[in-house]
Amino acid sequence: MQKISPVSLRAVRAFIAVARHSSIKLAATELGLTASAISHQIKVLEGQLQTALFTRSNNALSLTEAGRLLKEEAGAGVAAIDKAVERVMRGANALTIRVGVTFAIRWFIPVLARFKARYPEASIRVETTTGDDGKGLEDADLCILYRPHGVDLGKGEEPILRDVCRPVAAPSLFNARGAGSAPFQGGEDISSIPALSCAAGDWDWKLWSQEAGIDFNLLRFGENFDIDDTALRAAVAGMGMVLAPPLMTRIEVEQGGLAPVPGLKVVEMGRYVMLSGPRNDRIIRQFRKWLIEEITADAGEDMVPIQAELP
Repeated sequence: MQKISPVSLRAVRAFIAVARHSSIKLAATELGLTASAISHQIKVLEGQLQTALFTRSNNALSLTEAGRLLKEEAGAGVAAIDKAVERVMRGANALTIRVGVTFAIRWFIPVLARFKARYPEASIRVETTTGDDGKGLEDADLCILYRPHGVDLGKGEEPILRDVCRPVAAPSLFNARGAGSAPFQGGEDISSIPALSCAAGDWDWKLWSQEAGIDFNLLRFGENFDIDDTALRAAVAGMGMVLAPPLMTRIEVEQGGLAPVPGLKVVEMGRYVMLSGPRNDRIIRQFRKWLIEEITADAGEDMVPIQAELP
């Protein structure tokens, strides 16, 4: 059997960066090297493999078939090496958590200090996701993701919390109707408060109106926001009403900045799920157990936690 000569990992890393950016200059910036150093590493790698990895035309780079194969096969390997090195440097108690940005801002990060108080040796890295960016575990150890009602759970996703939502708004908006806290009757006057959008195609308002028995066409839509947190801040500012669970609006409701719109129903909109990677060491088990305990203690009567069976 022909012996395969080892190739330079440094050259492979340079190749992956160039392949990702389709640019030697951008790859050099990412790796903190000069463009000439990157070009040299690519030449070294092509020499070791005895094949071209890029075609060059009109100052543009494109992968050859061999280059595409190497990128697909080696890219995951380089990422795995980087993750392993990071874990060794940070220690066995390192933990990377990926969580939706609104859930992170409004609940997870405020309670995370309690985990650190219980397990001070833990080294936590929090990465946020918008939920529609396609990021799953990737290089994270555990994810807390949102799945709308009607969406099947993916492999390994454990439901941990039901998301029940209600329309909330600045009290001045519905008090201005002259009826104080009188409930909205049958939805016919619901258009008096603009509905704020923060979900693709307003799927949340469509589901809520269907379950609440209100004609969706009666809603009068106002501004549009990219994430729930910004929509909630707009609601506090008096720009309209937004669908939100009690867990995400607790502070604003306690301070009087938001209140449930009178007479409008609470509807289950989806579920929060936990997705774990292949790690099952002590720090992972501790975090999973703590997370369920916190959710169970903090969810309140309007947000019933789903009791996941944890190892």
